[in-house]
Amino acid sequence: VKGRSVLLLEDHISTGLSCLDAISALRDEGATVTQVMSITNYAIPETERLFEERGISTYEVIAFRKVVEKAEKMGLINAENKKLVLEWLRTPWTWAAMHGLVAEAHEN
Repeated sequence: VKGRSVLLLEDHISTGLSCLDAISALRDEGATVTQVMSITNYAIPETERLFEERGISTYEVIAFRKVVEKAEKMGLINAENKKLVLEWLRTPWTWAAMHGLVAEAHEN
């Protein structure tokens, strides 16, 4: 991969940690990696910051927020559940702690 530009493909980006590990490994081998494409992406602000700090742009086929909106429109979740999911997306670790759950930053 030395000297090559690489577009990393992922099925889903949650914490982004496994993706960032892959980018680091590719860069260590001399590849240029500045973009990641995924099918879905939670777009958690903390995760987006980690990618920005490393000069990585992320693109997804469909934003997870759109999946949540569609689920509500289809009657798969109600407005309260939608609200909970969207709150979780903003700050998942804080949200988990506020709801008595243990969240681990290395989850992916």
